Amino acid sequence: MPHSLDIQTLKVRDIIEDYRSGRLVIPEFQREYVWKKSRAPYLLDSIYRSFPISALLLWSSESDVRARRRDPRPVRGRSVSWLIDGQQRVITLSRILSGDEGIEVVFNPDEDSFRLANAATKKDSSWVSVSEILDDELYRQLRKSLPDGLKGERREAKFENVRKILQYEIPAVHMRDFSFDQAVEAFTRINTLGVKLKTEDIASARVAAKHTGFIADDVAPFVTELKG
Repeated sequence: MPHSLDIQTLKVRDIIEDYRSGRLVIPEFQREYVWKKSRAPYLLDSIYRSFPISALLLWSSESDVRARRRDPRPVRGRSVSWLIDGQQRVITLSRILSGDEGIEVVFNPDEDSFRLANAATKKDSSWVSVSEILDDELYRQLRKSLPDGLKGERREAKFENVRKILQYEIPAVHMRDFSFDQAVEAFTRINTLGVKLKTEDIASARVAAKHTGFIADDVAPFVTELKG
């Protein structure tokens, strides 16, 4: 079957839903999640202000591929898309929206800014958790607590702008019916040209290409155990 490249845009809401449901999966030749928490507010701020962020690279194939992580659990069949480039952004957004896993971003409508939650923001009611703003039920309760008059209207307008983050469209290039080796090669070329990966990350991808299952079953759990 001939391979093809499809170019599309995906809404943040759909990307996160696909990731959490196992329809968008991190392949085993990807590196670990390495972003520092401090990058999360900047990513949100870029989307909030409609700045462009890098495109995602997805891959679909009938090849037998292993996932880097066991959670979220991948679905079966061709409905799975493998995330070749964009893992750091997708996982960060997922963690921000859930408000857990060590990344809680808060928003101040008066300052029109984001930051990581800390002791100071927890004492200041002006800072509101982004996960609370993006949750429909929690947001309804938040709106009821807004002050009357112009101040409340201004805050609500800012909150509504934050909620538009879920509708932000990220460009994506979808590799369809490329081989496993070609997917690994695309991954290594992207990251080598951008000098984004360490030498060991590239080596890990090469090992995964030759010995599928080894990274997911042996290396990744061992590294996780060492970090723990």
